[in-house]
Amino acid sequence: MSKDGRGIPRECQHGSHGLRSMQSALKRIGDGDGDWLAELGDVGQVVRELTADLIADLGGEERVSTAQRIIVEQTAKTWTMLQSVDAWLLRQKSLVNRRNRMLFPVVLQRQTLEDSLVRNLRALGLEKTAKPVSVNDWEPPSDAA
Repeated sequence: MSKDGRGIPRECQHGSHGLRSMQSALKRIGDGDGDWLAELGDVGQVVRELTADLIADLGGEERVSTAQRIIVEQTAKTWTMLQSVDAWLLRQKSLVNRRNRMLFPVVLQRQTLEDSLVRNLRALGLEKTAKPVSVNDWEPPSDAA
């Protein structure tokens, strides 16, 4: 795998990293056009599913505040980015620049993403929250005869 002077694999320099499609989708978010997650394909689907799972863990849509919803969405995006960075890092021959005997900057940036993810998860709470049960929805247990 040939690399440029910055240690970046050549195949990651010209569009294969998905930066352009992400930038395009983010621009459309600002414009308020359509469902930008759909434009991200499988990545958007992962973000949607994780968002739904986190909301379910918090007790459902009706129990999640606007602030929690924002944190949930940021958490889902951060987790997805972290998975992508981890996959790329694990395919590298080394994470250490031999000339400088230091970790590549992307390793430290990855740690920043992880720290952000952990802070968001702590803000949301790490325990599942049960959905409230209405008296009308509750059914007594049937008697086994």
